[in-house]
This record gives sequence, C-alpha cells and structure tokens, in this order.
Amino acid sequence: MDSDDKLRKRRALGDALRRLRANRRLSQEDLALEAAVDRSYLGRIERGEAAMSVDKIWQICQALEISPVELFTQAMAQEKLLRDKEGLRDKENKKRRRRPGAGLAGSQNQGKPVK
Repeated sequence: MDSDDKLRKRRALGDALRRLRANRRLSQEDLALEAAVDRSYLGRIERGEAAMSVDKIWQICQALEISPVELFTQAMAQEKLLRDKEGLRDKENKKRRRRPGAGLAGSQNQGKPVK
C-alpha cells in the first residue's frame, strides 16, 4: 500500500466517522467526551490526518452505538467514491496534457503539418 492509498483510506474512514457522528447529531466535543478521546485527535481522524488504534476504534464505535463493521462498511464505500473521483481526475488531467500531433514521434510526418 503506497502513501496515497494510505491517505485515501484514512480520509475515507474519517469521512465515514464524521457522517455517522453527524447522523447522531453529536458534536466532535460530545463524541470525544463520550469516547474518552481528545477532541483535536478526533478532528484529525475525521480529516484523515491521524490513524486510529484498534482500541480507539472500539471506544469510538461504542460511543456511537455502532459496530466496527458498520464503520468500516461505510468507510469502504467512501474509499471507493474517493478512488473513483481520483480516477476521473486522472483521466481529465491526461486529456488536458494531450496535444495535437502527440503520438507522431517516429512517424514519417514528424514535424510536418497534418492536412
């Protein structure tokens, strides 16, 4: 797993956590108190800037009254969306980089205008 993949997975888990928290109408502070974690740490998790230990996953899931399976199921769906979005962005960037006449290298028409 490369660093981009790790970051995407952390972002997906953080996005899923944020949505689950918001669906329960809990603030970061409320969830942090209930789960016995620091509020700023919870914020870093939600932004994908910090990884969670298994113990923290259990604490947070208990506070949300969900199973880790539910959290990871939502995170996997979010990760797929992020991956798809990145794939679309990559395709758009490749299209922008293409220039007229690209791919003519080595051909007999190299450097000549195409009629």
